[in-house]
Amino acid sequence: MLTATLRGMFAHKLRLVLTTASIALGVAFLAGTLILTSTMALAFDQLFGKVSSGTDAVVRTTAPYTAQDGVGTSRAPISASVLPTVRKVDGVRAAEGSVSGYALLTDNDGKAVLTKGGAPTMGYSMPSDEKLRGDVGLLSGHAPHGAHEVAIDATSAEQHHIALGSTIEVLFRGPTREFTVVGTVGFGGEKDLGGTTSAYFDVPTAQRVLGTPGHFDTIDVSAEDGVSQTELAKRLDAVAPPGAEAVTGEAVAQESSDAIKENLKFVSVLFLIFAGIALFVGSFIIWNTFTMTVTQRAREIALLRAIGATRRQVLRSLLVEALVLGAVASAVGLGLGLAVAKGLKVLMDVVGFSLPSTSLQVAPSTIWISLLVGTLVTVVAALVPARRATKVLPVEALRESTPGAEKPSARRAVIGLAVAGAGAGAMLWSLYGGADMKVFGLGLLASMVGVMVALPIVVRPLSTVIGMPLRMRGLPGELAEQNAVRNPRRTSATAAALMVGLTLVVSMSVFASSLKASFGDVISDQTNADLFVTTASTQADGFSPSVIAAVRAVPGVDQVSANGWGEARFAGASSSFSAVDPTNAEEVMNLGVSQGAVGDLGKDGVVVSRAVANRHSWSVGDEVPAEFAASGKQQLHWWASTPQGVDR
Repeated sequence: MLTATLRGMFAHKLRLVLTTASIALGVAFLAGTLILTSTMALAFDQLFGKVSSGTDAVVRTTAPYTAQDGVGTSRAPISASVLPTVRKVDGVRAAEGSVSGYALLTDNDGKAVLTKGGAPTMGYSMPSDEKLRGDVGLLSGHAPHGAHEVAIDATSAEQHHIALGSTIEVLFRGPTREFTVVGTVGFGGEKDLGGTTSAYFDVPTAQRVLGTPGHFDTIDVSAEDGVSQTELAKRLDAVAPPGAEAVTGEAVAQESSDAIKENLKFVSVLFLIFAGIALFVGSFIIWNTFTMTVTQRAREIALLRAIGATRRQVLRSLLVEALVLGAVASAVGLGLGLAVAKGLKVLMDVVGFSLPSTSLQVAPSTIWISLLVGTLVTVVAALVPARRATKVLPVEALRESTPGAEKPSARRAVIGLAVAGAGAGAMLWSLYGGADMKVFGLGLLASMVGVMVALPIVVRPLSTVIGMPLRMRGLPGELAEQNAVRNPRRTSATAAALMVGLTLVVSMSVFASSLKASFGDVISDQTNADLFVTTASTQADGFSPSVIAAVRAVPGVDQVSANGWGEARFAGASSSFSAVDPTNAEEVMNLGVSQGAVGDLGKDGVVVSRAVANRHSWSVGDEVPAEFAASGKQQLHWWASTPQGVDR
């Protein structure tokens, strides 16, 4: 039986190659995504490990909870008065304060140096101790000294032709300042830090333009020889003031890497969805292929049954064929996955999601997951046709009856219509009944499954309608119609694969168009503004308040209303919030205030949605407990409510 199975496979080489390709492509997407994910994880671990390799411990303020925004966690600054205490700890070789913040470079013509993909535009302090710099190295020039010198990332310098000695402007959250470029910086062998732009200043200058004078973001510490990071962190933690903590440099590097990987997690999810779609469509092709195989090999199966082959042996034969086919196709797909991963990395570079360079990582889990998924999909897809083959009696096969060509049952139609109806009901419930969008996804899946189950029932009438104009072309049209209705299940399976592909393409297009229109509708419905001034980067935390004065001075401007956003905890639950200017927020935004007034907010006021106020039984003037990552717990007061809710 094994010999007959293998010979049957190689007797139809073209069909074998095409079937292998269908499942190999799906596995290639899966393997490529897993390879890219592993590569991204290693690349960022290596990059941040190199950048912070000179830091053995970090002293920083504690955060009440984790609130990731870009790289790391928002924390309050630590007083510069802690630095002398840190330097006196036994085992400390060197310690310096570190400052970072928003800094937007401009080129020689005064145009902003913008990033791709929303990467941040950052400014940093450069330690005077070279070991504390880790693998942040000067590729040309020298380190910045004094209030008018800056070193920038090598990518910005090369792409925008900013030579050493050039005078450029740098935009901060405070006033814009001029600096002379004295050096270019690299990061562990990379010319930029994950697509960001970087500006480096000496510590006093960085405190003045990026942070708060007299404070640091963190205090970075280098240990003496023979002192471990863990031991040094324990010693520093013992002398740290209340509200501060000491952690190892390795822990900080891992936090930064994890934050970046979390922000890019959606990329892996998106690619995995496409891999699942490819495998799903490929399973239809496998099912259809094995259905045709059973039909074409009816005589062969009959002869095997006639000479003593049992139904179990026939079933086992076809499943072994599927197993071999799936394993070979999965192995081919795994090899193609390397090329897919490389292509996906190039695609991410093109759209601006630059990744640190490192070799592609093929983890053992990637190998066995790809082989297992591809093989299982093939075997499961072939299971129904293989089971149907066992039901063919030898005498029926010798009379060349066609397995699987029987008329679809009424029970199948009822089940298919019921599942499709339930799916449609779930989608309507989600759209108009307030159910979660997860219900919509399940409803969509159920509707597609129901249509595929019931599809063989409508193959004959649809073929008749579609074939009417084709019959006017003569015999080819008639033959096409007859071939379509000869085996409704095979026809429906072929159509289902195409249906799934088109459904997904149309759904993604409609979703993208609807999302774009929805944002436009929300903006037009919620605001009366004619123009918006936004940050140069989607990950920027804002820009200088001096922008308000500059915009207000432009001829033709009537009103300017500043706003911002962030993440915090309100009444113990994490939520996003918007900060508004209470003096004119109601004039430039359609807030729909139902109680209270936004103008009465004051410094501790908050506007919440009516639903949230009802849930907590709040009345105007009640305290709203809030907790911010940087400033800790705050007591706000509810002064107004809106349908959507704007938190101040």
